[in-house]
Amino acid sequence: GTLETLAQNAGGLAGNDVRITSSTSARLGTINARLGAVTVSAVAVELLSAVSGATQVSFTNTGSSATRVGGETESGFTLRDSELRRVSSPVVTIDARATTVGISNTDLQSATGSERFEILGTGSFSLEGRFAVAGAGVLRIGGTAAPSAPAGLPLTGASGSRAQQFIGRLANQAAILAPRATLDLRANEIMFGDADLLAAVDSARALASGSALAGRIADSIVSNPASALYQRRAPATDAYLQAGVLRVSYEGFALFQNNAGSGLFRGVALGNAATSGVVLELFSTGSTPPNSFGMFGSINGAEGQAAALRTDSAILYRTQNGVSRITQLNSRLNGCVVGAPELGCLVTNIPTPVLKAMEERQGVLLELKPASPSPFDASFGTNNEALTGSLGRMPAPVCAPGQANCGPNGD
Repeated sequence: GTLETLAQNAGGLAGNDVRITSSTSARLGTINARLGAVTVSAVAVELLSAVSGATQVSFTNTGSSATRVGGETESGFTLRDSELRRVSSPVVTIDARATTVGISNTDLQSATGSERFEILGTGSFSLEGRFAVAGAGVLRIGGTAAPSAPAGLPLTGASGSRAQQFIGRLANQAAILAPRATLDLRANEIMFGDADLLAAVDSARALASGSALAGRIADSIVSNPASALYQRRAPATDAYLQAGVLRVSYEGFALFQNNAGSGLFRGVALGNAATSGVVLELFSTGSTPPNSFGMFGSINGAEGQAAALRTDSAILYRTQNGVSRITQLNSRLNGCVVGAPELGCLVTNIPTPVLKAMEERQGVLLELKPASPSPFDASFGTNNEALTGSLGRMPAPVCAPGQANCGPNGD
């Protein structure tokens, strides 16, 4: 049925719960649960007034239409940004179940999920706007209600503990800005990137599937400094992901594209210069089946390869017994192997030098430079992982008929 208004103190005595179930749409007025829990299960939901007083508020999509969070467009099961501002509770959960999830522009206020804000689901997630978090709690995206924490090594249990896929579409200004919060991101496949990176993943997918896909992505994308992961066609100046702590749980791969220009590494900013301790936690399948990881950005204020040097002090990727939760050689931070930068760091985007030549007889100064950046790829490390890329050559001069001393060898 349709619920127009629930009166004040609808939860009754302190500790009582408010449960609302609708086979169609639930339109909710003022709810004050007085320290109880509010649970709403419906095909669609609309918040007309404030929901407050509850220790926990949850919204579950019981239909088959897509779930949308944020923005101001109604479509399917939607909780708009303005509606989320009406919810005041330390724990707020939106459960999409197996439906697809679209996340649009959201400014999450500190009173909304001050301890934990969750967008759960086992389907595909698409971030298509800016999701900003004012508080310092936990923002969890993907997976089911249990378990509440990532599994150890390997990620045991059904794939239901994670979403199938999460894509942050940089072409749509996707960003998660939660500089004081813990971002707990759980999906079998995770990608923050532009159309070029997504196309590169699709190309790898056309050639491999299952556990072999992670290995192909490691070879063709993560360990390839000429790939779209390292070089974004339209660089930006700001990080698209900010978090106090980033916890990444994945089965196949997690890719966070380099958002910077030539010779720089930007995209993810974890912690800050005043932060100490672990700010990046990686949970995957261990050494087998293989998985892959690539990220660019800063760790506790350290940038470039200096960030990769902050291994155990800032990056958690092993169990307490020292067993790796990730396929280490397939995992790179700013081009360096996670936890072992001495095994090799890939360098890219060294600017191509501008070459100048003087045609002596005519005194014409010729300036040769590429019309667009032409990366010079190199690597350094004890194992010499990759050979240097091909060097550009100056084109042979154009000679007039019978012109002397004009040719590649001066003849």
